[in-house]
Amino acid sequence: MYSAIRRLVIIIYDPKRYMNTVKLLRARGIQYNVPDSLNFKVLTNDVIYTDSIDVFKKFKDKVAKVFYDPKGTRYVLEKAILALKDKKVYNLLSIGIDPGGKYTVIALADGELIDWDHISDIDSLRKYVSDLLASIPAKEKVVRVGIGGRGLEIAYIIRKAVENEVVIEAVDEVGSTPHGYRNPFIERILSNIRSNIDNSITRKRDLYAAIIIALKEGFPVDIYVEDRTEQK
Repeated sequence: MYSAIRRLVIIIYDPKRYMNTVKLLRARGIQYNVPDSLNFKVLTNDVIYTDSIDVFKKFKDKVAKVFYDPKGTRYVLEKAILALKDKKVYNLLSIGIDPGGKYTVIALADGELIDWDHISDIDSLRKYVSDLLASIPAKEKVVRVGIGGRGLEIAYIIRKAVENEVVIEAVDEVGSTPHGYRNPFIERILSNIRSNIDNSITRKRDLYAAIIIALKEGFPVDIYVEDRTEQK
């Protein structure tokens, strides 16, 4: 369960945006409150996330933070989530990609699981990674790709698709697949994933590998891949 020092209150009137917000919060294990009666009391230490300008004006001077997001963007929602811990930005966003039959992607922010997916094609992968990088407020951002299979090629494609400030690394996959010993920290992350998606589509070994890749330093792609390419 997500540990917070403040309470999140969501007041969203657009049905689709409401469902998308609730889906993300539940997947992350983040508790939230919805005013569903006249007896609901907003507290001075609350964080409010809303698509209503009237709600923003009413509570902006009465609670800890009000995040007005009329377009329902991931970036503003992440800012609201950060405010629950009295933070404005993550220190490090690390995205790990295991290039197997499908691309398994894990995103960790300061070691906390914030997103994951299994992706079938390179165009969807490129868009998914680009969207994550744009949506998560972080001081440092790194994308790490396992060098198995088409890993180097994929890393180079992503390098060309994202901003130069983002570090792209190629990571040796030795030790990324579990054999006997299992890291308790990684097992905890996996247990969170299994509790939120259908076990029948969970590729545990690939997820484990993607987490290891996200946590493991590699070689900068702009140097490593180009050097390897020139040697061919």
